[in-house]
Amino acid sequence: MKSWIRQVCLDWIENLPRTKGGHAESVSERWKEGPETVRTMLTQARIVYTFLRCCPEDAISVESLDRLVRLFWDEAAKGWIRSCTLEGVPLDRTIDTYDQPFGLLALAEAYRTCLNGRALNLIRKGTEIQTVSAAIKELAYATLEGLDQFARDRFGGGYWERRNGTVPSPLVLYPEYRRQNPHMHLLEAFLAWDEVDPQGPWMDHAQEILHLFRTRFRSTESGTLAEYFDDRWNLAPEEAGRIREPGHQYEWVWLLDWYEQRSGDSSVRADGEVLYRFAQGKGTDPVDGLAYAIVEDTGLVRDDRKLLWPQTEMVKAHVVMYRWTGDIRYKRAALGAYQTIQERFIRPHHSIFYNRLDRLGVPDPAPALTRLLYHLYGGMEMGESLCDGE
Repeated sequence: MKSWIRQVCLDWIENLPRTKGGHAESVSERWKEGPETVRTMLTQARIVYTFLRCCPEDAISVESLDRLVRLFWDEAAKGWIRSCTLEGVPLDRTIDTYDQPFGLLALAEAYRTCLNGRALNLIRKGTEIQTVSAAIKELAYATLEGLDQFARDRFGGGYWERRNGTVPSPLVLYPEYRRQNPHMHLLEAFLAWDEVDPQGPWMDHAQEILHLFRTRFRSTESGTLAEYFDDRWNLAPEEAGRIREPGHQYEWVWLLDWYEQRSGDSSVRADGEVLYRFAQGKGTDPVDGLAYAIVEDTGLVRDDRKLLWPQTEMVKAHVVMYRWTGDIRYKRAALGAYQTIQERFIRPHHSIFYNRLDRLGVPDPAPALTRLLYHLYGGMEMGESLCDGE
């Protein structure tokens, strides 16, 4: 089967504008760069990961990795800074915990590329593959060291949101509460590294995140995933504590499946099924089958827009439920969601997507956010995995 999403990604590799500071943060039709005047670590790392995953042999993929390391890695702080200018001058040197897993993901995909026998020019031009792979691994371990040494919450577990260099900033929260979201992506990064470096410390760290998920991130009443917490991991008060993002409920389903694959712990299936049922029953519009942006724990819809990224995570969750149960209904749901994304979120005759639809399904014409290609590629790649023999 010819991969539609691979062709979309190849179009992005070929056409996405870039400057000395990295790739455009957003693009409108005809690949016109959006209005942003900075380059963020989040977007650059996600695009490096996606490009390497799609096309590791492409020169742009390799150049993007090299630029990411040169511009965003802070050796003294052992972390990835938040942003630089269009010309590649460091702008915000804050080390944001949310950004760190995407640096790890990009490095894991680069390391996988080396293990598969493809040469990468990283850090020292023209070095042997073994030397390059060692340099990539060294960076990954340094990232983990920076997290553990300077950002770890040694009493409550997990990591503080931000730090300035080597100084943790427990009072600088986002926006005023701690979040599960950075930890969810750390679990993703730890599992990615466990695949390519199974003798490393990655599974121990993944197990710590799973423990937080089970003891802190989930509501004790419903088992659903909460978003915001105080500085001791108690559920945030009032409205903030009731927020549920259907996209994250779906996202944890496939992460739990991945955790099971790496650890052999099948008990996570029960956790994932609870999240899936809530996301389907309370977080998805029964009329068009699209996930809402935000609901409350009661199912009350707080934000009725249909963002692109939750739909891609829904595809993954459907695929996982099919794997777990063998029920053909989940396979059909995954293929249906895959087709809906193609039909409703991709601009006509183009590889550029819409970021969101409103409640009535009307697309927002704003420039496509480059960072969302990571979600689109991952979700549609899993959807296509079901299409053989269809």
